[in-house]
Amino acid sequence: MSARVRAALNDVPGVDTSLVRAAVDGGGDVLLVGRVQWSSEAERVLAHVQQVTGIARLRNRIGFHYDDVDDSRLHGLGLFG
Repeated sequence: MSARVRAALNDVPGVDTSLVRAAVDGGGDVLLVGRVQWSSEAERVLAHVQQVTGIARLRNRIGFHYDDVDDSRLHGLGLFG
């Protein structure tokens, strides 16, 4: 299964996953660690890897540089109401 997880990780459309790694244990647990540019990319990586059959538990520890999903901090600046 580790080969399938790594193949899926390397095949996320439009996302540079060169700084993301997957650890797979014998029981089907998968841990994703690393960093991508945007928070939406981290979500896309997770969704793509979730499609791999045989994963018992998927833990996501992918960080990101820029949050393009949650703009709640911007609302506090008074720019958007």
